[in-house]
Amino acid sequence: MDIEIPSSFNPLGSGPRAIGMGGAFIGLADDATAASWNPGGLKNVRKPEYSIVLSSCIRHESISSGKYPDFDGDHHIHHQDVNFMGLTFPLQLNQLRMVFL
Repeated sequence: MDIEIPSSFNPLGSGPRAIGMGGAFIGLADDATAASWNPGGLKNVRKPEYSIVLSSCIRHESISSGKYPDFDGDHHIHHQDVNFMGLTFPLQLNQLRMVFL
């Protein structure tokens, strides 16, 4: 029997500033990572910028269930990947402001 318990350490959005604000970045969203928090915030981007966000998960678990001895023991998870990558180009035509991502 296989048991999988998926977990997500970053269910919404990317970027160290946003994570450091505890997710309160949704209303502020003013950089390239705004695309993952609040796409409407991209209108606040004033100059071209790029963003690359890497995520890493290193977990060590020691399981002793008693009921399912086949699952007992030490388990290691080490996972790294690109969480977000974006390149923004703001453009303003008269009063209309657009950003290409």
